[in-house]
Amino acid sequence: MADDISWTTRSIDAATDLTKQLITLATGVLTLTLAFYSAFFPKPADGQLIASVTEKRLLGGAWFLLILSILLGILVLGSITGSQTESAVLADDPNSATAARIRAKRGLATGVVPMPSASSTGTKLLGIGQWVVFVGGLVLVVAAALSVL
Repeated sequence: MADDISWTTRSIDAATDLTKQLITLATGVLTLTLAFYSAFFPKPADGQLIASVTEKRLLGGAWFLLILSILLGILVLGSITGSQTESAVLADDPNSATAARIRAKRGLATGVVPMPSASSTGTKLLGIGQWVVFVGGLVLVVAAALSVL
């Protein structure tokens, strides 16, 4: 049993760390593209930024996807925390009203305490969504950069 807890803890820690790293990368790319916006679109003599509608849409789409990736990452972390909280409530206070609601929601028998998990369906879908949206944002940033060249 102790070995199961160790592996469960490690998997939760790994999922949490990976999610935090992806949030950090998305934030960094977003910050860099916002900071160097004028480098993407240099100003001519009249001071107006030169950018086609396509280039602006590519960067706008990239920013949207990167922000969405950050938000999905926060939801992943919340989902993992919720899993840990439910298990803690069932273990620490199995006769409370909260424990009864959790057991009813999850269809658990009295006395059953599930291991916290980072692999619930909701957490997996949010995590996959975070990755897909992040990669999409990166692709759009690269496409915007290449369109300027």
